[in-house]
Amino acid sequence: MKKLVIFAMTVIAVITPLYVYAVEYTETAYPSDMPVYINGVSADIKAYNINGNNYFMLRDIAAAFDGTQKQFDVE
Repeated sequence: MKKLVIFAMTVIAVITPLYVYAVEYTETAYPSDMPVYINGVSADIKAYNINGNNYFMLRDIAAAFDGTQKQFDVE
């Protein structure tokens, strides 16, 4: 009986992780009209609003900082 219980528990422990359900989670990104300034100068950077938060493409930020002391590369 003990071996049967141990076997059943082992089978349950192995099979249970196989039943993880994936939840479909999608959000819509909307263009944002949030102005961006770098050193007091307006920068032309596209922003996207998702759930009330603004997101920027890292390449756009890198391009805007090109030629300043804070410039960096995105490769």
